[in-house]
Amino acid sequence: MAVQKSTCPNHAEDLSHEIFIKLMQSSDLENIRQPRAFLMTIARRTLANYWRRKKLEDNYLEYIRVMPTISSHSSENQLVLLEQLEKIDKTLDELPTKVRQAFLLTQLQGLRYKEVAEDLGISTSSVKHYLNQVHRKCHPFDMP
Repeated sequence: MAVQKSTCPNHAEDLSHEIFIKLMQSSDLENIRQPRAFLMTIARRTLANYWRRKKLEDNYLEYIRVMPTISSHSSENQLVLLEQLEKIDKTLDELPTKVRQAFLLTQLQGLRYKEVAEDLGISTSSVKHYLNQVHRKCHPFDMP
């Protein structure tokens, strides 16, 4: 599955390895009643994280590409920006699943609150609450 979903064979190998490690680190392997479903869940989550990080990285690279070459975007500033983006990514990973999903659906896919609410099976006010939660968590990151 990882090989089919990834665009690069090296990434597919890395993803397969990561999926295998997560499977082996699972604490309750003996009690799994549906191993295939369990493995597919791990794979799906790993791939979702991969694509989310790839999208973040692609957006950053596109940002750098279209920005005019000026001294304020030195290699040092670019490194600081990349570090900030990585901190934001880590912060997003620590959020509850629905909070993270609401944020990603609005920011990366451009969905409206009502569409996100329907997709996640929650109210529009919950979407607003979730997004406020994300903004409070990510606010301390000052982007250069």
